[in-house]
Amino acid sequence: MSFSADRREFLQYIVLLLLGAASCTPEKAPRKRVVSLSIASIPRGLTPYPMYGIALRRDREGLAACSLFCTHQSCMLKPVNDGDLLFECPCHGSRFSQDGKPQLGPATKALSFYKLTRTAPNLLKVHLNETVSSDWRLSYP
Repeated sequence: MSFSADRREFLQYIVLLLLGAASCTPEKAPRKRVVSLSIASIPRGLTPYPMYGIALRRDREGLAACSLFCTHQSCMLKPVNDGDLLFECPCHGSRFSQDGKPQLGPATKALSFYKLTRTAPNLLKVHLNETVSSDWRLSYP
């Protein structure tokens, strides 16, 4: 059995084959837009929630939530306790301060901070589709 095709037919076959393979790949699950957490479970200081891609900071001014993804290439950041430093990227070494601003490159953009609301006495909602300034806090004793 022999297969004969000119170059154009061969390329069309390859394109169709690739399109078919691409349509079979699973799509990435959409990121949850609102995360609900118990306020009582959030200790003072910095608490990472890698399953949601966020970190919550609880201090005397209140509660704040920021992204845990480096603005350079989206690697998951790790918290560090080094003076004013808050996060470090294990992929390329970027460092971010408590206000989310990059202190050491290659990242040049600040981290995103998210809006927080309290829907019940002990229920906190993090709105991942609504950003706020890095100094914004939800008041909480």
